[in-house]
Amino acid sequence: MILAIGAFFFLLTAAYLAVWVWPVLVPVLLAALGLKALGDLSVMGQAARRFGRMRLLWVYPLHLLLHAPHSLMVGILGPLGGFEWKGRELDQ
Repeated sequence: MILAIGAFFFLLTAAYLAVWVWPVLVPVLLAALGLKALGDLSVMGQAARRFGRMRLLWVYPLHLLLHAPHSLMVGILGPLGGFEWKGRELDQ
């Protein structure tokens, strides 16, 4: 399952980049974003309703656009060097 999610993020990021070269792929990108939104909102909507945080869902469109490229970047760059988090530094 994790491999499938990683592959989906890779393909979604590739689609972002490919749209610049081949604008005909816009419908493919929109379909992929739609599938991601359905999956995300099915979980986040229930959680937001349960915890009384529905108003926080307004930031979801920004999350939808940035999540796949960010996750892919962190997954690739993370193992390449150390990082700092919460004032602590991890060197490899």
